[in-house]
Amino acid sequence: MRIIADAFDLPPQLLGVERDVNRSTAAEMNDQAFRQALVPTARLLAEHLTRDAISKKLGWNDLEFVFSDAEVGNEMEEAQIQDILLRNGVLTVNEVRRMRGLPDL
Repeated sequence: MRIIADAFDLPPQLLGVERDVNRSTAAEMNDQAFRQALVPTARLLAEHLTRDAISKKLGWNDLEFVFSDAEVGNEMEEAQIQDILLRNGVLTVNEVRRMRGLPDL
């Protein structure tokens, strides 16, 4: 089980190996596994579906398949970056609102 977990960049506890799991780092290990193992695999699948199924098979070049929950990041860090870009004139208020899923002013 540990070899399989190492091969897929997953913590062993996700595969049922629980006897030597440090509970204080379990949440961090789950977050790390999500970012390093599951998100890249989801991106590859989404790119494949967009490229092969939607574009090639259906001929729709203006559509893209996206997993909405795959891009979970640190909200505070993202807000700080957007604030810096807004203050320095790199982004407009409406661009930041669109990034957050809000309508334009």
